Amino acid sequence: MLTKKLFSIIKWSFIIFLFVTSSQTLSSDSNPYITKESNLISDLEVKLNYKINSPAEILTYEPKFDELNIKEQMVISPIFTPDNALDVYKYWIDRANTSVIVQNQYLTQFNSTDWATDSSPVVRSLVDAHNRGVTVRIQINEDSDSDDITGYFLSLGISVRWMGNLASNSDGDYLANTHNKLMIIDDYVTILSSINFSENAFTNNREAGVVVQSSTVANYFKIIFDSDWNDGENPIPSLTQTNFDIKMNLKKKRLDDVYPSHTNISLTNFTGVYNVTLFSNPDNANDVIFHYLNSAKKSIYVSMYTISRPDFNNTLIDLKKANPSLDIRVLISNRRVSTSENENTFTAAQSLVDNLIPVYNSTTDSNKVNGFYHNKYWIIDGKEVFIYSGNWSPRSVSPSKASYTSGEANRDMGIAIHDSNSIASFFKNVWDQDVAVGSEWEIPIGIKQTSFKTAEVVSGVITLSASVTDLNNFDLSYRFNDQNFIEVVDSNNGFSVSFNTIDLPNGINTFEVKAEFNSQVFTDKVDVNIINFDQNSDNWRVLITEIYPNPDPEPDSESEFIELTNSFPFDVLLEGWKIGDNNDLYTFSTNYKIPTYTSIIIARDTTAFENIFSVTADFELNFALANTQDYVQFLNENGDYIDFVSYGIDAFDNSETLDVPGAGLSLQRSPLHIDRNLASDFTINTPDPKGSVPHTSIISTTSPLALLPIFLALGILIIRRNKNNGKN
Repeated sequence: MLTKKLFSIIKWSFIIFLFVTSSQTLSSDSNPYITKESNLISDLEVKLNYKINSPAEILTYEPKFDELNIKEQMVISPIFTPDNALDVYKYWIDRANTSVIVQNQYLTQFNSTDWATDSSPVVRSLVDAHNRGVTVRIQINEDSDSDDITGYFLSLGISVRWMGNLASNSDGDYLANTHNKLMIIDDYVTILSSINFSENAFTNNREAGVVVQSSTVANYFKIIFDSDWNDGENPIPSLTQTNFDIKMNLKKKRLDDVYPSHTNISLTNFTGVYNVTLFSNPDNANDVIFHYLNSAKKSIYVSMYTISRPDFNNTLIDLKKANPSLDIRVLISNRRVSTSENENTFTAAQSLVDNLIPVYNSTTDSNKVNGFYHNKYWIIDGKEVFIYSGNWSPRSVSPSKASYTSGEANRDMGIAIHDSNSIASFFKNVWDQDVAVGSEWEIPIGIKQTSFKTAEVVSGVITLSASVTDLNNFDLSYRFNDQNFIEVVDSNNGFSVSFNTIDLPNGINTFEVKAEFNSQVFTDKVDVNIINFDQNSDNWRVLITEIYPNPDPEPDSESEFIELTNSFPFDVLLEGWKIGDNNDLYTFSTNYKIPTYTSIIIARDTTAFENIFSVTADFELNFALANTQDYVQFLNENGDYIDFVSYGIDAFDNSETLDVPGAGLSLQRSPLHIDRNLASDFTINTPDPKGSVPHTSIISTTSPLALLPIFLALGILIIRRNKNNGKN
């Protein structure tokens, strides 16, 4: 007689056999929205680093899909939880005739520990659709399937595929997770939202989405889904749940009709000709999203669960500085799941508030919608609405044209609705109601300079601006360094003055603004780098000057280093600047400045480095330079490339690629102050950390009027220690 366990194994083997043999293999050949080959793995440019104790490979994702802009007749219906979204999902699934596609991060149980008796309306409707002959395909994350919906669906004959598991992702896919929240019914109805299929998401959170009735929209997203489906993994179901009754329908249970909410959002259909842009991550979301953010002229209103990519708050701050009348406001969730999400979002919110951009926390009142505010939507200029499945994070809005380690990008999808005041107004009305019951981050009383970031490089004719908050009858003034304050006239609670940096000394300068009010004095100041030089005859002079990627005979972990040299005749503030390789970056601390005519060393192991070279290493970074191909990058406070040196691999900044140094040799810039983006800027030689020192100035430390063209200037003298016989 077969034991129960053996019977379970045989049953699952039979189910898996049926599933694998019946799985659909969908082709996306000839589809107009696919811009690259259909196989994701073949689209990844794999670059091997043949090196012990270093990452096995660098993966560069080649986008497969373009964004799609269309203008045609369609029906668009905004949805929100907890007000109406659950009813809308159930409504459309229950009316499916031919197919239902679901791509979601996870599906979890509503109020039980057994799927056979769970009351999830979405799962119940999906099972009912399957039972009446509708083709149902579900793609979720393996890592997120804590309740084993995979096993339950497979036991009923419903097709399921996983999108990757970081622990078992042997292919090392750059795109290894779905964070998407997509449903397509009958190749015509698309539901795109922020909603994961859980009880909390539908009944306690504030979530937002949109239903679009359009075969063109559905086809665009279905093509991407089919590609992910073909690249996905056939699940190996857990044998922990083997008691599913394959013939049992889900137990019927009536859910509460009303959930705690401060809004009463009815389902509204907008019918007409609409102009929309469809996009996805990591293929094109970055470019689409930042393009439209940077086009804002009047207002940006954001509702976002978490902000962890600094480019977003930096972009909003820069837009506000460039256009002080631009109304930017951000609503965030009062809490997030992980500590890192909370820390990153707090940092982003504080930076926005510090730059006079209001930020609001969602309500914690239990009589209102007080769960996670898991929204991902924003409204631009009162006419553009973006509905997205992803957060403002590096994983969900992945920067383009860069290398990443395995699994650093999510599949997310979005839709931008253009030139629709009515739909924008609908979303703005919900946003206003949510903000009204939330709490505002404290904006400091006083004065704030709004022109520059700490350690920013400025030159030429520039503008110093300041804004005043919650003060009346105040006197305004400003100054540079320790000069006397210069009084200015208030203009709309602030001021702006233009000046030419030619009148200030090269090097680190302090800009300070002041507001005096009833004997109270408020000040704000920022340290910037003023560097006046003729860009036609000279170049930037804080540069990467030596790279040692392949030590011999010493171990890589003890000897690898990067050298950075300041060849300017003045100190340069590097607070917030970064240096490192493709995977690891060292961030220079508050107030750090690199002295004039000085080289600094960033080493993997400062103690071992000093023992080997008898030279002091300044900073330690746990990086690993590849022996055969890699790059070193030097970035400013905004993350912009200041210097970029690559060997054995194409450079991102169009500079020439350097030859790969042999074992025991380093790449050395010669002379130290020249950067022509040519391979000839570097030589290959025996490592010589801090062995070169620029000596004679050709740039005045007081005024650029003393700057002479290169061909008339005194040469930079290079004194190189003679560490090897015959070496100068």
